[in-house]
Amino acid sequence: MSDTIELKIPATPGIRNVVLREESLVSLNSSSADVRIETVYPLISPIPPPPPQVTSHCDGVRIWSFSGSHMTGSNGIVDIHLNKFLDCIPAVVDGIIYSNYIGSVPNFIATPESEEPVFVTCTIDARVLQPPQGQAFLPQAMDITIRARSWKHDGIPAPNVMFSWIAIARTATVTNF
Repeated sequence: MSDTIELKIPATPGIRNVVLREESLVSLNSSSADVRIETVYPLISPIPPPPPQVTSHCDGVRIWSFSGSHMTGSNGIVDIHLNKFLDCIPAVVDGIIYSNYIGSVPNFIATPESEEPVFVTCTIDARVLQPPQGQAFLPQAMDITIRARSWKHDGIPAPNVMFSWIAIARTATVTNF
């Protein structure tokens, strides 16, 4: 497999660069960041062209990391309600107030645990939550339901498939007006 990517972009008046943007939530125990990497490829340049310019921009964020194991039902479907997992997290730990709200659509990955060839796919339903009276969420808090589906290789639903999963999302905080 090659480590290079070839981009063919037609010349367009006024466009001087192509920008590749990547974003990732990164966490190490109590420290986490929203990292955005931007790579700029010049379209109009001397021969040979200069190397692309790569910059990183980091914002400190708090994130929720969820993981678990579920099994799809006889219809090959199971719903995972992420917000239910926050019921067991105390809102205050060692005098620090934490917000038990999810503030972004999560990154979600599922891996089936099966001897048979199966796939697990998902859809994510994010519904806006209303803040308490006189307060606001930063960012907007959401009620997240992930619907996981298991499939056989021929596209027919696979019943009763165990899978492990991980979800990572931003934390929403509550602030007073």
